[in-house]
Amino acid sequence: MDSKFLAYVIKALATKYDIGIDEVRVKDLEISAGSAKGDGFICVLKAFNGKANIKGQGDITFQLMGKVFPESEEVIKMIKTIGAMEKEVIMYMEILPELSSMIPGEEIAHPKAFFGDVDIGFVMENLIPQGYVLKGKGVGLNTIQVKLVLNELAKLHATSYNFIENIIGLDTFKSKYKGLFTCTGWVAEEDNSMEEMMKGFVAIQTAIIKDVCKDDDVRKRALGFQEKGSEIVNPLVRPVDGGFNVLCHHDCWCNNMMFNEQDEIKLVDWQICRRSRPTTDLGYFLGSSTSPEWRKANLDAMLDFYYEKLGHYLNRVDINIDECYPKQTFLSDVNSTRAFLYYCGLLHAVIQFANPNDENALDMEKLETQPDGLKLYQEAQIKAAKGNPGLCNRIHELCCEAVEHNCI
Repeated sequence: MDSKFLAYVIKALATKYDIGIDEVRVKDLEISAGSAKGDGFICVLKAFNGKANIKGQGDITFQLMGKVFPESEEVIKMIKTIGAMEKEVIMYMEILPELSSMIPGEEIAHPKAFFGDVDIGFVMENLIPQGYVLKGKGVGLNTIQVKLVLNELAKLHATSYNFIENIIGLDTFKSKYKGLFTCTGWVAEEDNSMEEMMKGFVAIQTAIIKDVCKDDDVRKRALGFQEKGSEIVNPLVRPVDGGFNVLCHHDCWCNNMMFNEQDEIKLVDWQICRRSRPTTDLGYFLGSSTSPEWRKANLDAMLDFYYEKLGHYLNRVDINIDECYPKQTFLSDVNSTRAFLYYCGLLHAVIQFANPNDENALDMEKLETQPDGLKLYQEAQIKAAKGNPGLCNRIHELCCEAVEHNCI
Protein backbone atom coordinates (compact mmCIF):
# COMPACT_ATOMS: atom_id res chain seq x y z
CA MET A 1 0.00 0.00 0.00
CA ASP A 2 1.10 3.58 -0.65
CA SER A 3 1.89 4.83 2.86
CA LYS A 4 1.07 8.45 2.00
CA PHE A 5 -2.41 7.73 0.69
CA LEU A 6 -2.97 5.09 3.35
CA ALA A 7 -2.53 7.75 6.04
CA TYR A 8 -5.12 9.98 4.34
CA VAL A 9 -7.62 7.13 4.12
CA ILE A 10 -7.16 6.21 7.77
CA LYS A 11 -7.78 9.81 8.86
CA ALA A 12 -10.86 10.01 6.64
CA LEU A 13 -12.34 6.77 8.01
CA ALA A 14 -11.62 7.87 11.58
CA THR A 15 -13.56 11.09 10.96
CA LYS A 16 -16.40 9.32 9.19
CA TYR A 17 -16.95 6.89 12.06
CA ASP A 18 -15.98 9.37 14.81
CA ILE A 19 -13.18 7.26 16.26
CA GLY A 20 -9.43 7.60 16.73
CA ILE A 21 -6.99 6.82 13.95
CA ASP A 22 -5.58 3.97 16.05
CA GLU A 23 -9.05 2.39 15.93
CA VAL A 24 -8.94 2.05 12.15
CA ARG A 25 -7.11 -0.85 10.50
CA VAL A 26 -7.04 -0.80 6.71
CA LYS A 27 -6.71 -4.36 5.39
CA ASP A 28 -6.69 -3.63 1.69
CA LEU A 29 -6.34 -0.44 -0.37
CA GLU A 30 -6.67 -0.15 -4.14
CA ILE A 31 -5.81 3.21 -5.72
CA SER A 32 -6.94 4.14 -9.23
CA ALA A 33 -7.56 7.23 -11.36
CA GLY A 34 -10.60 9.20 -10.20
CA SER A 35 -11.24 11.05 -13.46
CA ALA A 36 -11.14 10.29 -17.16
CA LYS A 37 -8.79 11.63 -19.81
CA GLY A 38 -10.05 14.93 -21.14
CA ASP A 39 -11.94 15.96 -18.00
CA GLY A 40 -9.59 18.92 -17.63
CA PHE A 41 -8.98 18.99 -13.86
CA ILE A 42 -5.85 20.79 -12.67
CA CYS A 43 -5.66 18.75 -9.44
CA VAL A 44 -5.43 14.94 -9.38
CA LEU A 45 -8.37 12.76 -8.40
CA LYS A 46 -7.67 9.34 -6.86
CA ALA A 47 -10.26 6.65 -6.16
CA PHE A 48 -9.62 4.76 -2.90
CA ASN A 49 -11.35 1.39 -2.64
CA GLY A 50 -10.67 -1.22 0.00
CA LYS A 51 -11.52 -3.02 3.21
CA ALA A 52 -10.97 -1.95 6.81
CA ASN A 53 -11.77 -2.95 10.35
CA ILE A 54 -13.49 -0.19 12.28
CA LYS A 55 -13.84 -0.30 16.07
CA GLY A 56 -17.50 -0.72 16.92
CA GLN A 57 -18.38 -1.49 13.29
CA GLY A 58 -16.32 -4.54 12.45
CA ASP A 59 -15.15 -5.22 8.89
CA ILE A 60 -16.33 -2.78 6.24
CA THR A 61 -15.69 -1.97 2.59
CA PHE A 62 -15.09 1.65 1.61
CA GLN A 63 -15.17 3.71 -1.59
CA LEU A 64 -13.63 7.14 -1.23
CA MET A 65 -12.33 9.86 -3.54
CA GLY A 66 -9.18 11.86 -2.90
CA LYS A 67 -8.06 15.13 -4.46
CA VAL A 68 -4.35 15.91 -4.28
CA PHE A 69 -1.69 18.08 -5.88
CA PRO A 70 -0.24 16.95 -9.25
CA GLU A 71 3.44 16.18 -9.77
CA SER A 72 4.24 19.17 -11.96
CA GLU A 73 5.89 21.97 -9.98
CA GLU A 74 4.56 24.46 -12.53
CA VAL A 75 0.96 23.42 -11.93
CA ILE A 76 1.47 23.19 -8.15
CA LYS A 77 2.64 26.82 -8.20
CA MET A 78 -0.46 27.83 -10.17
CA ILE A 79 -2.77 25.98 -7.76
CA LYS A 80 -1.14 27.59 -4.73
CA THR A 81 -1.14 31.06 -6.31
CA ILE A 82 -4.89 31.03 -6.89
CA GLY A 83 -5.42 29.25 -3.55
CA ALA A 84 -7.39 26.45 -5.22
CA MET A 85 -6.69 23.69 -2.71
CA GLU A 86 -6.99 26.01 0.27
CA LYS A 87 -10.38 27.25 -0.89
CA GLU A 88 -11.70 23.76 -1.47
CA VAL A 89 -10.54 22.43 1.91
CA ILE A 90 -12.13 25.44 3.66
CA MET A 91 -15.38 24.94 1.77
CA TYR A 92 -15.67 21.19 2.28
CA MET A 93 -14.46 21.01 5.85
CA GLU A 94 -15.92 24.21 7.33
CA ILE A 95 -18.27 26.41 5.31
CA LEU A 96 -20.46 23.91 3.47
CA PRO A 97 -21.29 21.98 6.67
CA GLU A 98 -22.14 25.32 8.33
CA LEU A 99 -24.42 26.44 5.51
CA SER A 100 -26.00 22.98 5.24
CA SER A 101 -27.12 23.12 8.87
CA MET A 102 -28.86 26.48 8.47
CA ILE A 103 -32.18 25.31 6.99
CA PRO A 104 -33.49 21.98 8.39
CA GLY A 105 -33.78 19.37 5.65
CA GLU A 106 -32.10 21.60 3.06
CA GLU A 107 -28.41 20.72 2.90
CA ILE A 108 -26.23 22.19 0.17
CA ALA A 109 -25.89 19.31 -2.31
CA HIS A 110 -22.21 18.35 -2.18
CA PRO A 111 -20.12 15.26 -1.43
CA LYS A 112 -19.21 14.97 2.23
CA ALA A 113 -15.50 15.33 3.01
CA PHE A 114 -13.83 13.49 5.89
CA PHE A 115 -10.22 14.71 5.81
CA GLY A 116 -8.64 17.90 4.53
CA ASP A 117 -5.25 19.61 4.67
CA VAL A 118 -4.45 22.70 2.57
CA ASP A 119 -0.90 21.42 1.97
CA ILE A 120 -2.01 17.92 0.96
CA GLY A 121 -5.56 17.72 -0.33
CA PHE A 122 -8.69 16.06 0.96
CA VAL A 123 -10.67 12.82 0.99
CA MET A 124 -14.43 12.70 0.42
CA GLU A 125 -17.17 10.25 -0.44
CA ASN A 126 -17.00 8.78 -3.95
CA LEU A 127 -20.15 9.68 -5.85
CA ILE A 128 -19.57 7.39 -8.83
CA PRO A 129 -20.48 4.09 -7.08
CA GLN A 130 -23.64 5.85 -5.87
CA GLY A 131 -24.78 6.31 -9.47
CA TYR A 132 -23.77 9.94 -9.99
CA VAL A 133 -22.43 10.88 -13.43
CA LEU A 134 -21.53 13.98 -15.43
CA LYS A 135 -24.13 15.09 -17.95
CA GLY A 136 -24.54 17.69 -20.65
CA LYS A 137 -21.04 17.73 -22.09
CA GLY A 138 -21.17 19.04 -25.65
CA VAL A 139 -24.97 19.30 -25.75
CA GLY A 140 -25.92 21.27 -22.65
CA LEU A 141 -28.14 20.36 -19.73
CA ASN A 142 -31.90 19.93 -20.09
CA THR A 143 -34.48 22.07 -18.29
CA ILE A 144 -34.96 19.63 -15.39
CA GLN A 145 -31.22 19.53 -14.75
CA VAL A 146 -30.92 23.32 -15.04
CA LYS A 147 -33.63 23.77 -12.41
CA LEU A 148 -31.83 21.38 -10.06
CA VAL A 149 -28.66 23.45 -10.35
CA LEU A 150 -30.45 26.80 -9.98
CA ASN A 151 -32.21 25.53 -6.87
CA GLU A 152 -28.87 24.60 -5.28
CA LEU A 153 -27.29 27.91 -6.25
CA ALA A 154 -30.24 29.79 -4.73
CA LYS A 155 -29.80 27.79 -1.53
CA LEU A 156 -26.03 28.46 -1.46
CA HIS A 157 -26.51 32.16 -2.13
CA ALA A 158 -29.26 32.64 0.46
CA THR A 159 -27.54 30.76 3.27
CA SER A 160 -24.13 32.31 2.60
CA TYR A 161 -25.66 35.79 2.55
CA ASN A 162 -27.25 35.12 5.92
CA PHE A 163 -24.03 33.60 7.29
CA ILE A 164 -21.83 36.51 6.22
CA GLU A 165 -24.19 39.42 6.86
CA ASN A 166 -26.14 38.28 9.93
CA ILE A 167 -24.22 35.54 11.72
CA ILE A 168 -20.47 36.01 11.43
CA GLY A 169 -20.16 39.51 9.91
CA LEU A 170 -18.12 40.42 6.84
CA ASP A 171 -14.99 41.57 8.71
CA THR A 172 -14.84 38.37 10.78
CA PHE A 173 -15.57 36.27 7.70
CA LYS A 174 -12.66 37.87 5.82
CA SER A 175 -10.36 37.42 8.78
CA LYS A 176 -11.30 33.80 9.50
CA TYR A 177 -11.36 32.63 5.87
CA LYS A 178 -8.55 34.64 4.32
CA GLY A 179 -7.95 31.89 1.75
CA LEU A 180 -11.24 32.72 0.04
CA PHE A 181 -10.06 36.25 -0.78
CA THR A 182 -6.91 35.58 -2.81
CA CYS A 183 -8.81 36.20 -6.08
CA THR A 184 -8.66 39.75 -7.35
CA GLY A 185 -9.79 39.14 -10.92
CA TRP A 186 -11.70 36.27 -12.48
CA VAL A 187 -9.16 33.80 -11.10
CA ALA A 188 -6.10 35.68 -9.88
CA GLU A 189 -4.60 38.61 -11.73
CA GLU A 190 -1.12 38.09 -10.33
CA ASP A 191 -0.85 34.48 -11.50
CA ASN A 192 1.16 34.34 -14.71
CA SER A 193 0.76 30.58 -15.17
CA MET A 194 -3.04 30.80 -15.12
CA GLU A 195 -2.84 33.74 -17.51
CA GLU A 196 -0.73 31.64 -19.86
CA MET A 197 -3.29 28.83 -19.73
CA MET A 198 -6.08 31.27 -20.57
CA LYS A 199 -4.08 32.46 -23.57
CA GLY A 200 -4.27 28.92 -24.92
CA PHE A 201 -8.07 29.01 -24.86
CA VAL A 202 -8.16 32.49 -26.39
CA ALA A 203 -5.85 31.41 -29.22
CA ILE A 204 -8.28 28.65 -30.23
CA GLN A 205 -11.31 30.89 -29.97
CA THR A 206 -9.66 33.66 -31.98
CA ALA A 207 -8.62 31.29 -34.78
CA ILE A 208 -12.14 29.89 -35.05
CA ILE A 209 -13.81 33.33 -34.92
CA LYS A 210 -11.68 34.48 -37.84
CA ASP A 211 -12.77 31.45 -39.87
CA VAL A 212 -16.46 31.05 -39.04
CA CYS A 213 -17.75 34.57 -38.40
CA LYS A 214 -18.50 35.80 -41.91
CA ASP A 215 -20.48 38.84 -40.77
CA ASP A 216 -17.99 41.72 -40.53
CA ASP A 217 -19.68 43.33 -37.51
CA VAL A 218 -19.89 40.08 -35.54
CA ARG A 219 -16.30 39.17 -36.33
CA LYS A 220 -14.95 42.62 -35.47
CA ARG A 221 -16.80 42.83 -32.15
CA ALA A 222 -15.94 39.26 -31.19
CA LEU A 223 -12.24 39.72 -31.91
CA GLY A 224 -12.26 43.00 -30.02
CA PHE A 225 -13.69 41.20 -27.01
CA GLN A 226 -10.99 38.52 -27.31
CA GLU A 227 -8.32 41.20 -26.99
CA LYS A 228 -9.79 42.76 -23.85
CA GLY A 229 -11.88 39.92 -22.38
CA SER A 230 -10.14 39.70 -19.01
CA GLU A 231 -10.16 43.49 -18.61
CA ILE A 232 -13.92 43.44 -19.18
CA VAL A 233 -14.90 40.50 -16.98
CA ASN A 234 -12.55 41.01 -14.03
CA PRO A 235 -14.55 43.95 -12.62
CA LEU A 236 -17.82 42.07 -13.18
CA VAL A 237 -16.98 39.27 -10.74
CA ARG A 238 -15.90 41.47 -7.85
CA PRO A 239 -18.29 42.29 -5.00
CA VAL A 240 -20.27 45.49 -5.43
CA ASP A 241 -20.09 47.94 -2.52
CA GLY A 242 -23.50 48.08 -0.90
CA GLY A 243 -24.82 45.40 -3.24
CA PHE A 244 -26.22 41.92 -2.67
CA ASN A 245 -23.04 39.86 -2.41
CA VAL A 246 -22.97 36.15 -1.63
CA LEU A 247 -20.58 33.22 -1.66
CA CYS A 248 -20.44 31.96 -5.26
CA HIS A 249 -19.29 28.57 -6.47
CA HIS A 250 -17.65 30.47 -9.34
CA ASP A 251 -16.82 27.35 -11.35
CA CYS A 252 -20.36 26.16 -11.82
CA TRP A 253 -20.59 24.31 -15.12
CA CYS A 254 -21.62 20.82 -16.15
CA ASN A 255 -18.15 19.36 -15.51
CA ASN A 256 -18.51 20.27 -11.83
CA MET A 257 -21.94 18.82 -11.11
CA MET A 258 -23.08 15.22 -11.00
CA PHE A 259 -26.57 13.78 -11.40
CA ASN A 260 -28.15 10.41 -10.63
CA GLU A 261 -31.17 8.68 -12.15
CA GLN A 262 -33.42 10.02 -9.37
CA ASP A 263 -32.75 13.59 -10.54
CA GLU A 264 -30.55 14.35 -7.55
CA ILE A 265 -27.48 16.54 -7.86
CA LYS A 266 -24.13 17.12 -6.20
CA LEU A 267 -21.99 20.21 -6.80
CA VAL A 268 -18.24 19.50 -6.78
CA ASP A 269 -14.97 21.33 -7.39
CA TRP A 270 -15.19 24.38 -5.11
CA GLN A 271 -11.62 25.50 -5.68
CA ILE A 272 -12.18 29.00 -7.08
CA CYS A 273 -15.23 29.97 -5.03
CA ARG A 274 -15.43 33.63 -4.06
CA ARG A 275 -17.72 36.35 -2.76
CA SER A 276 -19.55 38.22 -5.52
CA ARG A 277 -22.99 38.99 -6.91
CA PRO A 278 -25.08 35.85 -7.51
CA THR A 279 -25.47 36.71 -11.19
CA THR A 280 -21.80 35.82 -11.77
CA ASP A 281 -22.67 32.23 -10.82
CA LEU A 282 -25.74 32.35 -13.04
CA GLY A 283 -23.79 33.72 -16.00
CA TYR A 284 -21.02 31.18 -15.54
CA PHE A 285 -23.46 28.27 -15.28
CA LEU A 286 -25.92 29.22 -18.00
CA GLY A 287 -23.21 30.32 -20.44
CA SER A 288 -21.16 27.15 -19.99
CA SER A 289 -23.81 24.47 -19.50
CA THR A 290 -26.70 25.37 -21.80
CA SER A 291 -26.83 25.98 -25.53
CA PRO A 292 -27.58 29.36 -27.15
CA GLU A 293 -30.71 27.80 -28.66
CA TRP A 294 -31.91 26.65 -25.23
CA ARG A 295 -31.23 30.05 -23.68
CA LYS A 296 -33.23 31.82 -26.38
CA ALA A 297 -36.29 29.76 -25.44
CA ASN A 298 -35.82 29.43 -21.68
CA LEU A 299 -33.50 32.04 -20.16
CA ASP A 300 -36.12 34.49 -18.90
CA ALA A 301 -38.19 31.71 -17.30
CA MET A 302 -35.10 30.23 -15.61
CA LEU A 303 -34.07 33.60 -14.19
CA ASP A 304 -37.57 33.94 -12.73
CA PHE A 305 -37.30 30.41 -11.32
CA TYR A 306 -33.96 31.20 -9.66
CA TYR A 307 -35.20 34.47 -8.18
CA GLU A 308 -38.29 32.74 -6.74
CA LYS A 309 -36.10 30.05 -5.15
CA LEU A 310 -33.69 32.66 -3.78
CA GLY A 311 -36.61 34.46 -2.16
CA HIS A 312 -37.88 31.17 -0.73
CA TYR A 313 -34.57 30.27 0.91
CA LEU A 314 -33.98 33.80 2.18
CA ASN A 315 -37.41 33.67 3.77
CA ARG A 316 -36.43 30.39 5.48
CA VAL A 317 -33.69 32.33 7.29
CA ASP A 318 -36.02 35.27 8.04
CA ILE A 319 -34.82 37.61 5.31
CA ASN A 320 -37.18 39.47 2.98
CA ILE A 321 -35.81 39.44 -0.57
CA ASP A 322 -37.72 42.61 -1.49
CA GLU A 323 -35.74 44.50 1.14
CA CYS A 324 -32.25 43.18 0.38
CA TYR A 325 -32.42 42.30 -3.33
CA PRO A 326 -35.43 43.71 -5.24
CA LYS A 327 -36.26 42.07 -8.58
CA GLN A 328 -35.27 45.20 -10.50
CA THR A 329 -31.81 45.16 -8.91
CA PHE A 330 -31.46 41.47 -9.70
CA LEU A 331 -32.34 42.01 -13.37
CA SER A 332 -29.94 44.96 -13.52
CA ASP A 333 -27.17 42.67 -12.21
CA VAL A 334 -28.11 40.05 -14.81
CA ASN A 335 -27.66 42.59 -17.59
CA SER A 336 -24.46 44.09 -16.25
CA THR A 337 -22.77 40.68 -15.89
CA ARG A 338 -24.02 39.25 -19.19
CA ALA A 339 -20.59 39.54 -20.81
CA PHE A 340 -19.37 37.00 -18.24
CA LEU A 341 -21.96 34.51 -19.57
CA TYR A 342 -20.50 34.88 -23.04
CA TYR A 343 -16.91 34.74 -21.77
CA CYS A 344 -17.52 31.49 -19.88
CA GLY A 345 -19.40 29.98 -22.80
CA LEU A 346 -16.39 30.52 -25.06
CA LEU A 347 -13.96 29.28 -22.44
CA HIS A 348 -15.72 25.99 -21.79
CA ALA A 349 -16.72 25.28 -25.37
CA VAL A 350 -13.08 24.36 -26.00
CA ILE A 351 -13.23 21.71 -23.26
CA GLN A 352 -16.77 20.52 -23.88
CA PHE A 353 -16.34 19.84 -27.57
CA ALA A 354 -12.91 18.23 -27.35
CA ASN A 355 -13.00 14.57 -28.36
CA PRO A 356 -11.36 12.49 -25.57
CA ASN A 357 -10.60 9.72 -28.07
CA ASP A 358 -8.73 12.04 -30.41
CA GLU A 359 -4.96 11.55 -30.31
CA ASN A 360 -4.65 15.30 -29.72
CA ALA A 361 -7.18 15.39 -26.86
CA LEU A 362 -6.27 17.12 -23.62
CA ASP A 363 -4.21 14.78 -21.48
CA MET A 364 -3.73 16.09 -17.94
CA GLU A 365 -1.06 13.45 -17.27
CA LYS A 366 1.21 15.34 -19.67
CA LEU A 367 0.44 18.56 -17.86
CA GLU A 368 1.23 16.97 -14.50
CA THR A 369 4.51 15.25 -15.34
CA GLN A 370 6.35 17.48 -17.80
CA PRO A 371 8.07 20.79 -17.00
CA ASP A 372 6.62 22.50 -20.08
CA GLY A 373 3.17 21.09 -19.33
CA LEU A 374 1.25 24.32 -19.86
CA LYS A 375 2.77 24.78 -23.31
CA LEU A 376 1.88 21.19 -24.20
CA TYR A 377 -1.63 21.81 -22.87
CA GLN A 378 -2.11 24.75 -25.23
CA GLU A 379 -0.64 22.93 -28.22
CA ALA A 380 -2.88 19.91 -27.62
CA GLN A 381 -5.97 22.09 -27.49
CA ILE A 382 -5.14 23.88 -30.72
CA LYS A 383 -4.63 20.56 -32.50
CA ALA A 384 -7.85 19.14 -31.04
CA ALA A 385 -9.82 22.18 -32.23
CA LYS A 386 -8.84 21.80 -35.87
CA GLY A 387 -11.60 20.25 -37.93
CA ASN A 388 -14.00 20.13 -34.95
CA PRO A 389 -17.37 21.23 -36.41
CA GLY A 390 -19.19 21.10 -33.07
CA LEU A 391 -16.72 23.50 -31.48
CA CYS A 392 -16.70 25.84 -34.48
CA ASN A 393 -20.48 25.97 -34.59
CA ARG A 394 -20.81 26.65 -30.85
CA ILE A 395 -18.31 29.52 -30.93
CA HIS A 396 -20.12 31.05 -33.91
CA GLU A 397 -23.47 30.76 -32.08
CA LEU A 398 -21.99 32.38 -28.96
CA CYS A 399 -20.58 35.31 -30.94
CA CYS A 400 -23.92 35.94 -32.63
CA GLU A 401 -25.76 35.67 -29.31
CA ALA A 402 -23.38 38.14 -27.66
CA VAL A 403 -23.83 40.67 -30.46
CA GLU A 404 -27.62 40.23 -30.39
CA HIS A 405 -27.67 41.08 -26.67
CA ASN A 406 -25.11 43.87 -27.16
CA CYS A 407 -22.80 42.52 -24.46
CA ILE A 408 -19.65 42.74 -26.60
